[in-house]
Amino acid sequence: MIKGKKVEFVNYPKPTVEDLTDDATPAIITIVGEKFYAQYRIAYNPDAKEGELRSSIEILPQETQPLDISGSGLTKNEMRKYCLSLFENKPQKKGAKAENYKLEGKLNNVYTLDDYIFVDVTWKNSTNLRYDIDQVRFKIEDKKMVKSTNVQSLEIMPDFVLNGSKTFKRSFRNIYVFRKFTFPGDKIFDIEITEKQVSGRNLSLLMAYSDLLEADTIVK
Repeated sequence: MIKGKKVEFVNYPKPTVEDLTDDATPAIITIVGEKFYAQYRIAYNPDAKEGELRSSIEILPQETQPLDISGSGLTKNEMRKYCLSLFENKPQKKGAKAENYKLEGKLNNVYTLDDYIFVDVTWKNSTNLRYDIDQVRFKIEDKKMVKSTNVQSLEIMPDFVLNGSKTFKRSFRNIYVFRKFTFPGDKIFDIEITEKQVSGRNLSLLMAYSDLLEADTIVK
């Protein structure tokens, strides 16, 4: 293994009896990480005795080759690292808010990093009933049609969610990471949380285009 580097894929060879000959095509093991790969040739040695061959090896940096990941963006581990760092920031006081049935949503902050947008949100429950999350959805909608039942909206899926918890008692803060997107001033970004109960409490937190324009830049 390589310290600090996650191995994503290992291609294990499946030799047959015919493979184990001097004239056989050498088997190759390919180990693929998030940003590197390494290849090793397996040599057949019929004279080797038990205990003479290593069953595990350490992959050294000089034995690896970088993957061509141009344009592939951040890895999940990198997203998590930045989210945890942002989690230490205090929520801003002037962020967008929404409240309904003693359930409150607040936009703590919006950040950008390269081609990504980090949306920091806190949900608060003022009742004694535990809130069981059914889902959190993200949609771009027309401002004037948000309350209409006939709304044409564009749903956007996050690339990464920091906290996968599905229930909270009082307060639940989370950071959602998206590929960079924009929307015109006559539309809003609707962050909707829904409860599992049939008559559950649903809440829409509306993020304006100005919130996106005023996003803070994450320093690497």
